[in-house]
Amino acid sequence: MRILTTLLISGGLIIGCRMPQGASAPALAGEWTIKLGSTLSADDFEVIGGTWTVESGVIRSLGEQNNHPLWLKRSIPDAFEISFEARANSAAVDHKIEFCGDGVRHESGYIAILGGWGNTVSVIARQDEHEKSRKEVKGKWQRNHWYKHRLRRSFDGKRGRIEWFVDGKLLLERVDPKPLRGPGHNRIAFNNWKTDMSLRNIVVRPL
Repeated sequence: MRILTTLLISGGLIIGCRMPQGASAPALAGEWTIKLGSTLSADDFEVIGGTWTVESGVIRSLGEQNNHPLWLKRSIPDAFEISFEARANSAAVDHKIEFCGDGVRHESGYIAILGGWGNTVSVIARQDEHEKSRKEVKGKWQRNHWYKHRLRRSFDGKRGRIEWFVDGKLLLERVDPKPLRGPGHNRIAFNNWKTDMSLRNIVVRPL
């Protein structure tokens, strides 16, 4: 890939264009269990904004209008599985996992939202939460409950298949005939919208 660099030379000042921070990460090497310390490790996470912290051994976001995903600092293969537990500490549940993204931008890949839009609907969308062809199911979810998530992306020939399980039951499934894959679509993140949420027990594995 050719990297184009634009140089502005004016009064001895040189300004170069570069890839945004967070666009690259080490490749996932086998099953990865994230071990949390007292802070978010720069080896495991890419923090590009928001109020992501570690409190009492869990990750917490404090409820802002958050378009700043917390990116996991690994490049994932096209076929993978991630499991984690998430809890909403507010009535508007709205917690999200973004996957097959670019490591920088919100809505750069797929996004799975539990209890979005005032805890009324859950969706799997592609590059736009409001996508017309998104997969969705209506229903409310509990606050202060640790939901156990398992999300898989596999392939059936050239088609990508996404399966999202919550508390051991299949919640939503989506088949994409033109799946997002490869460089620029190989990162995972967590996100939320105006909700106080917590995360723990994050495990990522290749398929």
